[in-house]
Amino acid sequence: CTIKGNIIIGHRDSPVKQCAIIGDSGSGAQTGPVLFTENVMYGMAFGAIMNLPGGIMHRNIVYDTGGGLVASANNVKIQNNLIYNLTARGISVDGTFTGIEIDGNSVIDCLTSGIGTTTGTATIKNNLVVCGAGGTNKAIREESGTCTLSTNHYFARSGALSWRWNGVS
Repeated sequence: CTIKGNIIIGHRDSPVKQCAIIGDSGSGAQTGPVLFTENVMYGMAFGAIMNLPGGIMHRNIVYDTGGGLVASANNVKIQNNLIYNLTARGISVDGTFTGIEIDGNSVIDCLTSGIGTTTGTATIKNNLVVCGAGGTNKAIREESGTCTLSTNHYFARSGALSWRWNGVS
């Protein structure tokens, strides 16, 4: 299945968590992979959440939302997206999932952190993370999982860059 070329506009101050949700995490009948590509998301609580194993979020634009793109299943790939001007995390892994690949994204001015993971495993490579514009300057926030970082580029508009790794800043 391919979901391509949509413009999704919401209202990020709404009490409803507006976003594109690909797959229902509670349904055992769904299978992947799904390609979610070349979509534009603006003004929502989150950009998109991939709940299907093997799903791919590729070449999307997410801006002026709460959070950006979320992997919430095993073997999700988040590749070549542009994410900017968010009030929360740009890219995140939500839960204990394995085989997550975050590759080739540009994450700019996300207030809580550029890229964050929880307790799973992820490879984070070839990304550009620009912090600043009133945020925490936290480029990577990894809580307790296992991450591999490779050839990422980080920049702070002002002040020092920071990371949170295994619960320690």
